[in-house]
Amino acid sequence: MAKDYYAVLGLDRDTTTEEIKAAYRAAVKECHPDVAGDAPELTRRFQELTEAYKVLIDPYLRKRHDQDLPMKSYPLRRPTAERVLKEVTDVIILRSDRIGPFVRALQMAKPLALEEDLLVLGFDGPNYREGAHLNISANRHALLNALKLVMGREFEFRYIQGDSSEDWERQKQADAKLAAKTRSAAPGAAPAAAETRPEGDWEELIARLHRAYDELPRRTLPQSRAALLLQAIVWINETEQKALLEGLPEDAQARGLARAIERLATLVDLPPTIVAVEVAKQKAA
Repeated sequence: MAKDYYAVLGLDRDTTTEEIKAAYRAAVKECHPDVAGDAPELTRRFQELTEAYKVLIDPYLRKRHDQDLPMKSYPLRRPTAERVLKEVTDVIILRSDRIGPFVRALQMAKPLALEEDLLVLGFDGPNYREGAHLNISANRHALLNALKLVMGREFEFRYIQGDSSEDWERQKQADAKLAAKTRSAAPGAAPAAAETRPEGDWEELIARLHRAYDELPRRTLPQSRAALLLQAIVWINETEQKALLEGLPEDAQARGLARAIERLATLVDLPPTIVAVEVAKQKAA
């Protein structure tokens, strides 16, 4: 098998010319003859690095080199959020027999951050409900497996509403405030739903919707999805009543209801407006 010059320099296959130059300069600092003298091991290392650099910096030689290598090389050596999302999406597409909502959701997602063992994805306002496809049981399993392959270890993901790193920073600040409020609650006392979990009832409902969908027999059939829709509308109205009794603010109530409707619409493959009409019909009945 051909020598992998990317591995020699600790780079990935999609690396840029500037990254190749920077990696070479950094790698030869300790083994350059002007520093290392005649030490045999360092001399060999310098020669290996220089050979790799000369091949990868030349477009023609690099193209010939790439033709002798496997199509992909994992785990990524210098991962970024952008690279990880691209490779994960490629892996999932190669393993899929069709382009469905799951793949389209990955293609819509914006890579926002790569932090420790977490890939953060963002969806802008109109596309936020598409993120629900990532959390459907089979899709989540496929995504986690692809992340493990690309990163070489167990890796998690999270998606938020937003399309910039600033949106992620705001979300982290909100998470930290919520965690601080929870920690400051008196021992043994139940935290107030409207203060520590403004939309907690709605979050629990959304999790319930996903569980019901995962357990739904023959869920590809329209009658199965219709049955889920009817049951879920009952749960939505029950949750709305419960949240009102607990004093949830009106704007938080509206946001929670909208999220539940949009998530249910995604699961049963209907426009959100149609689901909203059905919810209103049952409420008025």
